[in-house]
Amino acid sequence: MRLLHLIDSLAGGGAESSLAEIAPALVRRGVELHVGFYVDRRDVAERLLDAGAHLWPMLDSGGRRQRVAATRGLIRELRPLVVHTTLYEADIAGRTAAALCRTPVISSLVNEMYGKRQIAAGVPVAKLRAAQAVDMATARFVDRFHAVSQTVGSVMASRLHISPSKIEVIHRARDARLLGEYSEERRARVRQSLGIDDDTQLILGVGRVEPQKGFSHLVEAAAELEQQGLPIRVLIAGRDGNASQRLSQAIEQHRLGDVVTLLGRREDVADLMVAADVLAFTSLWEGFGGTVIEALAVECPIVCFALPVLREVLGEHAVFVPLGNSQALAATLETTLRRKRDPQSLERGRRLFLERYTIEVCAERTVDMYRRVIAGH
Repeated sequence: MRLLHLIDSLAGGGAESSLAEIAPALVRRGVELHVGFYVDRRDVAERLLDAGAHLWPMLDSGGRRQRVAATRGLIRELRPLVVHTTLYEADIAGRTAAALCRTPVISSLVNEMYGKRQIAAGVPVAKLRAAQAVDMATARFVDRFHAVSQTVGSVMASRLHISPSKIEVIHRARDARLLGEYSEERRARVRQSLGIDDDTQLILGVGRVEPQKGFSHLVEAAAELEQQGLPIRVLIAGRDGNASQRLSQAIEQHRLGDVVTLLGRREDVADLMVAADVLAFTSLWEGFGGTVIEALAVECPIVCFALPVLREVLGEHAVFVPLGNSQALAATLETTLRRKRDPQSLERGRRLFLERYTIEVCAERTVDMYRRVIAGH
């Protein structure tokens, strides 16, 4: 099965990392995977090549018409059985080019777009509505939509005027073998390497330091816990982003330099989760929230803001806090840290991960979707 997956770039964001994560499993299932991209960001390129994917940069394609022409040329050259598009520019160019080539096309819905959140972030309304109109116009070329969550699928069905019957939910996934399992030995080893003793409560935050991730609320909660005399350390693992400077200033303002540490990008996040006493997932919005299923896999307790998508993904396997409420976050973290670890509850969370969120489950469902779209085109 020859597949052309089109994506804006190969940067290390959630969509790109998820593609790199599933690529080996797709190839093992007989998919000849070709990946086309338009922006020269190659953070996950090596992982895709190692999986056996073929990469097709279309970096000189210029504006949207040129991207469509370049994509059309690539489809004619490769003659894939199906085209799969992810993220806005790839959606527009890929859908249009696939329609011109009469090739079936699938588009992924990975975030809630065109709402109040984008307006609040400063996107001009006229520009936002123009982008939405183009998205809606090209959506009619799509044979099947893949949504990373029911929440995203429902919202985007309304905003793009898509029939819900054309949307299929396949959750994002992680490789259980790469994440490993929780053990007391692993926990002790990682904590020792971090210089954290048994009496210190370790709170972990994970994600690129962007306003979306809400780390300022975690810093405010840490300040309150510190004032109460709770022996804590807070580690935030993630690349620098648009909120990095402001977050560093907040840490300094609250005099938490010895308590809160920005680790930067890490390749050992699963180890950090095993070492942590709680994952504080403070995102203010998410399309899915891949970090939380990693925490499920390694039996790390989770406290998070009450986003509908996180309730969908986690069910009873997290403690939910009112959105954006730093005081409630501090109180919930304190309660979680003072409570004795519940191995049986955490093991049930891992079973949920194994049943629903492994690469094998995701890849099998994805290949089945490809087959049905190809057969029905």
